[in-house]
Amino acid sequence: MEAGEPTELHVYPGTPHGVAFWAHTQIARAYDADQTRWLRRQFDALGS
Repeated sequence: MEAGEPTELHVYPGTPHGVAFWAHTQIARAYDADQTRWLRRQFDALGS
């Protein structure tokens, strides 16, 4: 943030490392959706 670069932080309280392994859970689906949205924004910014 100090460098002026956009940054974003998502906190998933109580979620263990490797949450994606439990793909059937609501929190894992939220994590996946957040990650997908972030990646799309990155590719859109590149003009892909």
